[in-house]
Amino acid sequence: MKSFKRFISEKTNHYSARHYFAESDLHGLGSFASEDIPENDLVFLFLKRNYMTETPSFDRTDFCRLTNHSYDPNLTLQMIGEDVFAVSVKQITQNEEFTIDYEDALNLIAVQQNAAINEKVLRITPGFENLNIEDDTDKNLIDEIKILRKVK
Repeated sequence: MKSFKRFISEKTNHYSARHYFAESDLHGLGSFASEDIPENDLVFLFLKRNYMTETPSFDRTDFCRLTNHSYDPNLTLQMIGEDVFAVSVKQITQNEEFTIDYEDALNLIAVQQNAAINEKVLRITPGFENLNIEDDTDKNLIDEIKILRKVK
């Protein structure tokens, strides 16, 4: 059986993270580019298909969990095989924070895939395996979107 790291490497042609986690001006911790990233470039695994549940679902990666929302995001989501990857929608400069539109994520997963996003967080970013990620099991993506719509 292939290791998960090897599986990702084969699927994306690279595994090395092009991001790091740090304090965000948007909210709590965020994901930031560790190098310049061109437009339309595959950035990192966002959601991993989980085959252990009765209904279709995805597990979040640490990159997913710590990428903040924006209505003018620099990332979009794309299905590649059975998994969801973050792809740049414009040139992203080193140390720029990555952002995603949570409503696009909900549309891709809940509407188009008729699947759920699980609470579980896969810690796959090299060097950040022991990062303290705040528990957010009391909220789901729909709750996050409702909060964002009130703030908007």
